[in-house]
Amino acid sequence: MPLDGEFDPTRDAFDHYLPKGTYPFNALNLKNLAPSCNKCNSGHKLAQDPLHDQHNQRRRAFYPFSTSPPDITVSVSFTTNDWTRRTKETVHVQIDSSAFLEEVATWKELFGIERRYASKCCSKNGGVDWQNRVLNECITFKLTPREMLEAELASAANAPWAQCNFLKKAFLEGLDRSGLI
Repeated sequence: MPLDGEFDPTRDAFDHYLPKGTYPFNALNLKNLAPSCNKCNSGHKLAQDPLHDQHNQRRRAFYPFSTSPPDITVSVSFTTNDWTRRTKETVHVQIDSSAFLEEVATWKELFGIERRYASKCCSKNGGVDWQNRVLNECITFKLTPREMLEAELASAANAPWAQCNFLKKAFLEGLDRSGLI
């Protein structure tokens, strides 16, 4: 988990949303610079063009400075009930949007986001901690596992963008649907 916060003197990179190699006249356009972490910018998107696929076919992409957030759903399911065998291959993350199908498809291709979210769901500082918190804290707070699960889901829903809560919520709902909590 990163230690950087809003008062940290360093900052993450900015992405040339439209790659400067493909769109050189936009290289210095401030509206073409979008905040992006190093993993997303340098590890996944690289110089990929959000407006054209690998066959140079036009595609739709999210506008990084949109003031209205798109309606996106994240769901998690499992192909195994054995937690000790859960891997990113056995955790299925699905990202959808009925109004932004093409944009979501572009986002998935540019950033490998479903694969990366599945990895987070298998990691110690992700899914393992989220599941253990429900199972262990129900004892601390003298709640049933169901009550603790509901409390964690409510907490995640109240602050979806903090601490990956949007993914935590989808993960815990997936565990619940699978009968793993």
